[in-house]
Amino acid sequence: MEELLKLREILDQKFSLTEFQALCTELGLDIDDLSGDTLEDRIISLLTLLRHRDEVGRLVNLIAKYRPDLDLSFYQSGPIDLTQRVRPAGAGASVGNGRGGVATLGCLVASRHNPDDIYILCDGSGLFAGGLADGDPVVQPGTADGGQFPNDLIGFVSDFVLPSAGSSSGPFNLSAALVSIRDTKEVSPELPDGNFLQDDTEAAVGQKISGFSRSNGKVSGKILSVDASVAVPWVFENGEQQEVEFQGLIETNPIMVAGDSGIVIFDDQHRPVGIGFAGSPEASLFFPIDRILDYFEVDIVTESFWKHYRT
Repeated sequence: MEELLKLREILDQKFSLTEFQALCTELGLDIDDLSGDTLEDRIISLLTLLRHRDEVGRLVNLIAKYRPDLDLSFYQSGPIDLTQRVRPAGAGASVGNGRGGVATLGCLVASRHNPDDIYILCDGSGLFAGGLADGDPVVQPGTADGGQFPNDLIGFVSDFVLPSAGSSSGPFNLSAALVSIRDTKEVSPELPDGNFLQDDTEAAVGQKISGFSRSNGKVSGKILSVDASVAVPWVFENGEQQEVEFQGLIETNPIMVAGDSGIVIFDDQHRPVGIGFAGSPEASLFFPIDRILDYFEVDIVTESFWKHYRT
C-alpha cells in the first residue's frame, strides 16, 4: 500500500494531465474510462485498476521512461508470473487452443500488405490440440493454466503452417501460427520488463540472448549453433505418427521447458532472432524468426509502429 501512495504522489506532482493521458494510452486504457472528475481521482482509479490486474509494474516502467531522473527503487516487483490471465497480453504470456494445451505467446506482428492487420505469432505445435484449423479459438491463459472459452478468448487462428513427413522436407518444415486478435486493446507489444522488440536480425554463434517464457518468466542463454537439425516423432491430424526432420535451426543452451514453445528470443538490443520450437535437458531449438516472418509476410510490431498504429 505504501508503494501505491508514493506512485500516487509522483503521478499527481510530476505529471500533467496530458502526460497522464499518454501513460493511460500506453497502458491500453482510455482516460475517460477511469472514474472521477479530477486528475487525482483518476490517478486513484488507475492505481486501483492496475493493482487488481497485477500490472503496477508496467506503470512503474513507463514512469521510469518518462521521468528517468526519479528514484523508483521503493517499488519491489515480484517474480514474473506469465501463467496468469493478463490484459493487455504480451510476449511470454500463456496461450492455448480453446480445446486444450498451453504454449507461449511469441510477439505481435503486422501484415506487410496491410499494416492495420495485427496478429499474435505463436508456435503451431503449441496450439495443436488434436488438430489445428483456421478459426480455432485461442485463449489466454492456455487451458492448462486455467483459461476457458469463451471467458478468456483472445483471438482465433488465422493462418498456420505445420510440417510434412519425409527427409526432403527438412529445410522447409516449419511450425507456426498467426492468431487474429479479437480486440487490439487486449494485447500489447510491450515486454514484461517495459522494453519493446525491435526489427529482427540474424542469429550468430556465441550471441547472448534473452526471452520471456510462460514457465519461467525472463530467461537468458547463448546461441550454440545456427544450423542444427532434429528429427522428432510427429502425430498428424489423421492420427498417424511419422518422423519429421527439421533443419537450419538455432540451438541454445536449455532455456525451454514444456509449455514454452513459441518463446521469442532476442539479442541485447531487443532484436528478435528466433521463435521457440522444441527443448530437451541438453538444448533448446528455435526457428530463425525471419523464416517465419517471410512465410507469413509479416513484420515485428515495434514500439514506434505501435504508437503510430494507436494514434
